[in-house]
Amino acid sequence: MTVIATNLKDAVQGWSPGNGTVYTATSRDYSGIVRGYTGTGTLSSANPNVMSGLFGQVLSDTPECLAPATDGKPVVGPPADETGLPAATAETDPAPEPVPVGPRVVRGIFTLGNGKPAAGMNVLLETTDVVAENPATAGTAVLGTTTTAADGSWSFTLPEQLPAEVTASAAANGGALNVSATVAGTTSTGVPMVGLDHTVAAPEDPVTNKPTAFGAAVSGEQHTTAMIPAAAPETVFSQPTAQQEASTYAAEQAASSIGSAGPAPSWQSDNAASDAGLNPYLVNGSDVSGERVTPYASGTCHTQRIFLSSRIAYTTVAEGHAFWDTYATVDYDNKLSTAVDVAVSGGGDWKASGSVSLASNSGQSTGYTNQGPYFARQYQVPIEYSKYKFTYYCGGIAKNSYQKIIAERYKVPAGGAVGKMGADVRYKDGYNAYVDSPKNNRAYVEPGSYFRLSRGKSAKWGGAVSVFGVSLGASTTYDRDHKQRITAGKKTNYRHIIWGRSGPVSGSPGLFFSF
Repeated sequence: MTVIATNLKDAVQGWSPGNGTVYTATSRDYSGIVRGYTGTGTLSSANPNVMSGLFGQVLSDTPECLAPATDGKPVVGPPADETGLPAATAETDPAPEPVPVGPRVVRGIFTLGNGKPAAGMNVLLETTDVVAENPATAGTAVLGTTTTAADGSWSFTLPEQLPAEVTASAAANGGALNVSATVAGTTSTGVPMVGLDHTVAAPEDPVTNKPTAFGAAVSGEQHTTAMIPAAAPETVFSQPTAQQEASTYAAEQAASSIGSAGPAPSWQSDNAASDAGLNPYLVNGSDVSGERVTPYASGTCHTQRIFLSSRIAYTTVAEGHAFWDTYATVDYDNKLSTAVDVAVSGGGDWKASGSVSLASNSGQSTGYTNQGPYFARQYQVPIEYSKYKFTYYCGGIAKNSYQKIIAERYKVPAGGAVGKMGADVRYKDGYNAYVDSPKNNRAYVEPGSYFRLSRGKSAKWGGAVSVFGVSLGASTTYDRDHKQRITAGKKTNYRHIIWGRSGPVSGSPGLFFSF
């Protein structure tokens, strides 16, 4: 073996644009941190971050050669047009949002595997909230039933009077009630099928006779959910080994230094790399996605869950950005106010199916303050996840079974961090991102002032957490305890520009970025 160069940091590959210069990357797809070195033999760091001429998402501090002056704003092209931008108003704590009166309605659409309506199916409505201190075999609280229409749609109005344990569960969750909707039956060839949706309702508070503001803010989403093949009731689901989980799409996302590269695959394996060509509806050599599904005979139905395992995983719940002469602050109260995907499996691969919303009455806070300039990081908090086996019963007879992965609560592991920095997302800021941003989403922050988001929903992070070999998404609802904030410095030679990801910063931006 011949040693060509030493003193390279965290390098998995390297290349040279010419004599005396070496670039290295911390990943094999040219993403991550790219560094520059000079010299021969023992190299010396010449530039800790390089981004010129690379593809992929590259994390880069600004090379000095691109900064025209000490106070200059770095660009990699013609000067950016900073004219015609509205000033972003520094927001104070928002007034309470109007709270709707009356019982809340949950709704959705169930389809067959091929997307055609699942008509005439019995819909079982239950709560998904669990008592974390006693996650043993237990029945779930039934809220009621309804039936899908000819187009597969369904709706259900919560009863005015809910069981005491359901009311207590919603109160402990900030007034939001996590609801599961289940349809089940068999295909014309006898294959058990199940449809599993998860949504949020806002029941009336028994004291005020109105939903809470938080419950109203996080409820009301409607999903279209395809039925999937289920397992026989007596099935004992095999669980992946640590080595198998390490080879999955989720493991790849967890190892990334730049966060999720995009939406997760529709189906994910928890024991191998996901196969984009997988057909989950291929059962015993036949595709059952288009077969008519007959619901089980009508009667009293319910599900029973068996606790399999729990884990604490750090989950992305916030993101802050601060480019030139700015500083980022993220506040996150462990009341959570976060919606996390629920993963379901009929015995094979996993898919996301709706979400649960997490909140509580505790008041500790975490986050980071005044980080920057040239800073952008996600923030993660520890959430406990549980895996369950569910068995579907009708008329006292077990019909089928399936698994779920459900986010339960904020829980700091013994000796663990209350929260920690997540992926470095500086590639979302700067000149190129600004030039590509919608003009209507742009604004600027006056020197010495700040702007913050404290209302509405954040953008959804596609790879917010990897747990049990599955990658799940999450989003946070902003309020006075959950904020993204940017503070502008006092330089006046350029504007401190921000823009919304999903809309104007004065509307519903989801997240805002910085230049």
